Amino acid sequence: MIDRKNCHLFGKLLKLHGFEGELMMKSLTNALPELKESEPVFLDIEGILVPFFVSSIDQISRDACLISFDDVDSDQKARELVGCNVYSSVPAGENIQAGITELNELKGYQLIDRNLGLIGTIIDCVDISLNPLFRVQGQETEFLVPANPDLILDISADTHEVNMDLPEGLLGI
Repeated sequence: MIDRKNCHLFGKLLKLHGFEGELMMKSLTNALPELKESEPVFLDIEGILVPFFVSSIDQISRDACLISFDDVDSDQKARELVGCNVYSSVPAGENIQAGITELNELKGYQLIDRNLGLIGTIIDCVDISLNPLFRVQGQETEFLVPANPDLILDISADTHEVNMDLPEGLLGI
C-alpha cells in the first residue's frame, strides 16, 4: 500500500464521458501534473489509495482532462469511480506543498489576501462538489472564501499561511 504522504492530491473525477469508461477529471491545483500513459495514479476509494494505470489522457483545458484507466472499459465500472479524489506521486504544480494533500490540513492557517492583507484564520473547509470553501474567522465576522486553486497564490507549510488573490468585493458579499 502506498503512503499518502508520498502522494499529491491534484484532481477529482467529476463525471462519465461516453460509454467506454472515460471520465472527466478536474484539477484541484493550478495545473495538471505531467501524467504519462501506463503510469499509475491513485484513487481514494473509501480512504484507501488504490492504484489505477492510465491508458489514455487528453487535456481539454488548463485544468481539466478526459482520462481512461486500464481495466475500466464500461460506463458501469467508471460510474463507481465518479467523485473519487485523484492522487499522483508526480507534483502537479507550484501550489502543492510537501505534506499538504487535503484542504482540511489547512485548518488553523492564516488566510492572507494579496491586496487586503490578513483576512483571518481558516477554521474549517466545506467540501462542496466543484466549489470547496474555506470558512475563515476574521476579527469581527466569519467569511466563506472559495478554495479555488486559481485564487491561491501560495501555501506555506512553514509559516502556516495561505496567500490568495481574492476578487475585489468578495468579502463584502
